[in-house]
Amino acid sequence: MLINQQQRVRCGAAQSYRGQQLFGHRQGAWSNPYLQHEAAGYGQRYMNPGATQAARRPRRCAASGPPSPPFFTVATRACNSSNWIASGDRARRSNCNRWKSSARTYQAWQNFFPMAEAKKWPRVAVVGAGAVGGYFGGMLARAGAPVIFIGRPKFADAVKQSGLQLDTLQFHETLRVEAATEFRAARGAELVFFCVKTTDTESAAKELAPFLSPQTLLLSLQNGVDNAERIRAASGIEALPAAVYVAASVPEPGRVMHVGRGDLVIGPRCERTEMLATLFERAGVPCRISDNLEGELWLKLTMNCAANAISALARVTYGEIVANADARKLVETVVHEVLAVARAAGVRVPGMENPEAGIATALKLAQQMSRATSSTAQDLAKGKRTEIDSLNGYIARRGEALGVLVPVNHALYTLVKLAEGRA
Repeated sequence: MLINQQQRVRCGAAQSYRGQQLFGHRQGAWSNPYLQHEAAGYGQRYMNPGATQAARRPRRCAASGPPSPPFFTVATRACNSSNWIASGDRARRSNCNRWKSSARTYQAWQNFFPMAEAKKWPRVAVVGAGAVGGYFGGMLARAGAPVIFIGRPKFADAVKQSGLQLDTLQFHETLRVEAATEFRAARGAELVFFCVKTTDTESAAKELAPFLSPQTLLLSLQNGVDNAERIRAASGIEALPAAVYVAASVPEPGRVMHVGRGDLVIGPRCERTEMLATLFERAGVPCRISDNLEGELWLKLTMNCAANAISALARVTYGEIVANADARKLVETVVHEVLAVARAAGVRVPGMENPEAGIATALKLAQQMSRATSSTAQDLAKGKRTEIDSLNGYIARRGEALGVLVPVNHALYTLVKLAEGRA
């Protein structure tokens, strides 16, 4: 019995040691000297056998430097995918492969001590809180993460007064969370969900930058394929892009209505993305890691281009598009054009090796979110600017630059821009 108790103490000490080094919790020194001693010894023996007493700390890639306090404590440049995506240089993948050993070590700790980070959460700020930010931020808040929602005055006031209402397919709950209207409220956040409209990417990134520390992880939950590059160019922030799949809306300030999907794709695989995926999974958000994130972003772009503008111009749901034979033909033509541009750009879109597969994927996704209207349709209905420049407009510009004809995408882009003028 005594042996079992000592084993439990040692296990708990090593958990606490790993939690402090990896997740940076500032809760002061331990009061139990035995735990301090055992954490250093037991944790070191597991993480780096044979090291000296003076060097007892988790093994890390030399590029990362010493452990730092915040939740995400790996070198931004080594684990960031935006540079690799922007340059198109597949050799950049090696930058992140340097972290695979660390990621495997972290996973081994999770397997060996399954409760090591059971109650640890980073401080989260949702910038541009609306349908997407409200849903994913709300899921983390519901799971126990400290989340502040930064949005427009009507949204923030409603959340302060009545809480954030999450009306999802699985549950209906009201969460008491913090809300603000100014970007300065993101100060001290360790994880930022960047959810502003793509039309505001540069201006929002510039305004936000002074309030973030170098260790803060900014996750772009936006439509389009070039937001990470635009954020970096405007502010110097190394953002991590994600392919977002969720059908949600804000029918009234402070209320998020979820009607389909609700999952993410991030990448490439490294310690930072492993930690982020684990975080989302703990909150009930499926999160997949891909080493072809560029292709994943183009896959989502293909889906957006296929149906968003049609839904907006015809004022119909995705399900109504799938049910109409002529609308399906229009979707097919759009997909053909987008994939032609992707091939010319040297992008491998997963699951769309041929146009027929791409069309089937687009129609399947539309069917999965059959009750929803597109974000473009919601923006037009509210008299707001749409993100069409980052969707069909992006394909029209890239197609012209690459010498690929995309008349249907250009037509849809033009019609939405004209509708914006009337809104």
